Formats: sequence, structure tokens, C-alpha cells
Amino acid sequence: MIVYGFYEIDGRVQRAATALKQKGYKVDVISLKWKNNENFNVYDGIKVHKILSRKFKETRQSQYLLKHLSFFILATLMTSYLYIKEKYNLIYVNNIPDFLVFTTILPKLFGSKIILDIHDLVPEFAMQKFSLCENHIVVRTLKIIERISVLYANHVITVTDLWKQRLISRGISESKCSVVSNAPNLKLFNKKCLNGNNNNNNFTIVYHGNLSEQNGLNTLIKSISIIKDSIPSLLLIIIGELRKSHNLTELIKKSGVSGYINILSSIPHNEIPKLLLEADIGIDPKKDGVYSGETLSVKVMEYMAMGIPAIVSRTKASNSYFNDSIVEFFESENHVDLANKILKLYNDSERRKELVVAANKYIKEYNWDNNKPKFYSLLDDLWQG
Repeated sequence: MIVYGFYEIDGRVQRAATALKQKGYKVDVISLKWKNNENFNVYDGIKVHKILSRKFKETRQSQYLLKHLSFFILATLMTSYLYIKEKYNLIYVNNIPDFLVFTTILPKLFGSKIILDIHDLVPEFAMQKFSLCENHIVVRTLKIIERISVLYANHVITVTDLWKQRLISRGISESKCSVVSNAPNLKLFNKKCLNGNNNNNNFTIVYHGNLSEQNGLNTLIKSISIIKDSIPSLLLIIIGELRKSHNLTELIKKSGVSGYINILSSIPHNEIPKLLLEADIGIDPKKDGVYSGETLSVKVMEYMAMGIPAIVSRTKASNSYFNDSIVEFFESENHVDLANKILKLYNDSERRKELVVAANKYIKEYNWDNNKPKFYSLLDDLWQG
């Protein structure tokens, strides 16, 4: 597996790698170096080769591209080296970027099958991240790269039906593209299997994951400034890596809510459930729009699995997969509406219980164990094809 990301905190990559190992594959992962800057480690029998550091300091398109190109070159060399040693039958590449799939050129020449997992639609991602219009040369170039990458791969996986239809509209064959939802592992996100309870005296709100601007942390922080005097012992815990281009700490100070918010650095994915035991409400405040509005946050389903009522911004994706019986919606980017919904759940324990009960039924259907048979069937079809 190849991923321009940190294996330790990427639940989707971990789930796929573990499933491949359970299927009988020997699994190697090529990834970025995480905090300890180590070059190699083994996690539950999965070998992880870490080839490049990243500290989220890219503020310009050129810096962003240079980091991706550096990883591409190193990953190509490492993939070729490991292939000569291991003779892989299957290589699983996770975007971003799409062109990472071409790191597999040597194995593909000798018959390895290549899966491209499109976590994110790169043209739409660039449009939102860099405020580009659809006709911008960068976006048009990214669509061409996406098209060539898809043609090169033997099969493409994406995360929602919305994005599958978008890829089909851009020319990919429907038979070549499958949806494997980004669903939680209930063996990990299982409150009954964890020691401890929410015994603190705070009313704790939690957000974990990407802290980039499109995920709406500005909206969440502004909502705290409204409700801080209405909820005794209010505490917001944010877990993730701060970006240079998005200074949340400055906004927190400006909003006068420093005493109500703790920002914790990212922790390994398997440690998230224990921390969620402290939460009374989970929040997904992401912006609607061309990219983020079409992404489906697995964090919401992780809250559901842990019995935590969720407040979710109403976006195209969240509206397609959830409803008012399982989450509390608020208007995207409306911090006043979010504040009102937090107060609503704080004051209405029965509504919180209703959300938890309904979400528990939902998550029994939408979880990784129910996704795995489809994932394995996809692998079998790839071999037979």
C-alpha cells in the first residue's frame, strides 16, 4: 500500500491494510514519517516504510506540489526496490495525489494489479483549497491527471456514490469503479470494550480529524464564544494537527474562549475511542461546497458507534447519508445556528438519548465489518479479471 499520509492516524488505510492481511496477503505500507521521525515500524504484522517528513507548512501551490513530487520520487524508488524483493501481486495506492499511482510502474510492467483508492477528488480539492474556478488551468490539468491515473489503474475505489457518479461523468467506466464507504471498525469503536466512563465534571464537546479550513473549525470556535456563559464547565476538545495557513489559536484568543478549548496534537487512530469516552457531544462543522460538502466524515459514524450524539453541518453528502432522526443538523458556516443546536442538546437529555438510540441502529448497518465482504469480492473479481 502507498499513502501520502501518516499510517498511524489514518483509519481508512489501517482498515484496508488489516483486511488485506486477514485475507492472507503479506502487507507492506509506504507512508510519510510521523512525529518520531522513524523510518520503519511493524504494526500488527504490517510493515510500514516511512520515507518523508511533513509538517503542514505549505501555504502556496508550488510548495504543496514540491512536497508531493518529492514523495512520488522516493515512493517510486521504494516501491521498485520492495517489488524486486517481494514480487507483489497487488499494489493499493491511496490518493492524494492521483499521480501517485504511477509509482507502481515497475511492478505493473511485470503483471502486478493496481488499485487506486480515490479518498478525495483532487480537482475539487484544489478548487476549494486554493480558491480556483473550474476552468482554471490547474483544475483542468488535475482532471487530465485524474483521467490518466484512472485509465492506468486496474480498478478504482472511492468513498461515496456522489463521487462515483462524478468519476463516471468524467469518463470512467462504471464497471471499473466501486464504492467502499469510509465506515468505522466496531471492534475498535466499541464503548462496551473500553475501560472507563465519562466521569469528569465538564460538559465536553469533541472534534477530531483534519483541522484544515474547509472543515469548519472557525464556525465551531465562534459558536463556543456564544454559549460559554450558558453551559457550566463547558470544554471543547479539538484533536488534530494545526496548519500554518489556518491559525486557530489566534481566533481562539480573539474570541475570548482560550479557557474553554483544548487543542491536542493528533494521536494514533486506535487511541481515539478511549478519548471519546469523555465526550457528551461530537461535532462535524465542515463547510458545504464543491469539495468538503461532498465528503462524508467517518468521525460522525465513530461518534455514533461510541454512543455520542452528533451535531453535523447540513451538506450535500451529510444530507444524502443521514437524517434528522440520527444527527442534529445545523446550517453550514452558521455559528449562531450551531450554538443554538449545542444549547438545544445540552438542555434536552431526551433528545440526546433519541439520537443515540437511532444512530446505534444506523451504525449496525454502516460499519466496516459489513463493508469487508464487498471489499474482498472486489479483490476476487480483480484476480479473476
